[in-house]
Amino acid sequence: MGMLYLRTFYCVQNIVTTTGSGDCLASTDLERCFFIGLITGGDILFSIAFGFVQSLTTVSSVNEEEKNFIDKIVRIESYMDEHKMNSKQKKRVEEYFAYAFV
Repeated sequence: MGMLYLRTFYCVQNIVTTTGSGDCLASTDLERCFFIGLITGGDILFSIAFGFVQSLTTVSSVNEEEKNFIDKIVRIESYMDEHKMNSKQKKRVEEYFAYAFV
């Protein structure tokens, strides 16, 4: 009965992971266990690779937004210094832009 479950799991995993196109045919239980491990390992590596690529794109867009925010703050501080705003006014403006852009 246990071997029936192994064969069923092997067939389901082949179909679900789309590797069951007939290139990997296992005829013994040992081969089925080997292919189950191989397919599972491949799925894990594939998901790690996709996660890594996604994190790279997220980090680059976040860094771009952060650079834009810092650039705006620097320009605002420069403007406030040129117009000789007092520290209380500067603080209020900085708090506003920190609230508005974050």
